[in-house]
Amino acid sequence: MNMVISDKLLPWINLQIDGRPHWYRAAPDVEDAIALLDADLKPKNALEVGSGIGRGSVYLSKRLGWDETTFWLLDGDSTGKKNQKQIACVHANESLDHIYNSMEAAAIYCGDNGLNGRVELVNVAKWEAFVKRLVEQGVMFDVAYSFKSIGFHWPVAGYLKRLAPFMREGSLFVFETRPVAKRFLMSSAEYLEGPAYHRARQKHLHNQLEAIRNTPHWKFVRWIMLSHGSRADNQTHAFVAVRRTAK
Repeated sequence: MNMVISDKLLPWINLQIDGRPHWYRAAPDVEDAIALLDADLKPKNALEVGSGIGRGSVYLSKRLGWDETTFWLLDGDSTGKKNQKQIACVHANESLDHIYNSMEAAAIYCGDNGLNGRVELVNVAKWEAFVKRLVEQGVMFDVAYSFKSIGFHWPVAGYLKRLAPFMREGSLFVFETRPVAKRFLMSSAEYLEGPAYHRARQKHLHNQLEAIRNTPHWKFVRWIMLSHGSRADNQTHAFVAVRRTAK
């Protein structure tokens, strides 16, 4: 897919998605996630959590024809800060010191790729101001998604609790997980032990799905194995879909 990628964005692209610009044009992970979205979905408001510079939202807008959607991009902002580095571990902590994103770069990328006037950039460090704005404007999200961020680097359950009041009943939240063994059951949260090198990550996903099952207003829908990737363990990445419920 044709995407405009300015040279000034390359320092951030090199930090995000392991420096693979072709993932902005082809986005194989986003293609996989589309299979979990409701087929007739045409959201008024879409939320990308851990959005980076907006790779997922730009791709979905072009690929699915979401031409009237307002995209809300929620992430940190490290514009101008020194010592940027890739996150090397899973859920080490939730310190903003680990943020490697630029809202300035997000504005450029989204603007260059057709989202002018349809993107809202939200700094996660200003959560209370974000919530106040949603309440005052009566904003409800029709879908939320996260690519290689929530569920991948950061635990998902806490975000589900925070976002529930602003997700429409019946709306989906789709997020990506780290590699898990294929013997992980396709049920709500049952865990089977796999190869030794996968056990820690299996347990991580198990804990996330258990947390979802115990989180009010959310119901596990299904998950799929990802088909993309050049490394063998990419074949065991998964996307999980959960749906906002009345209780």
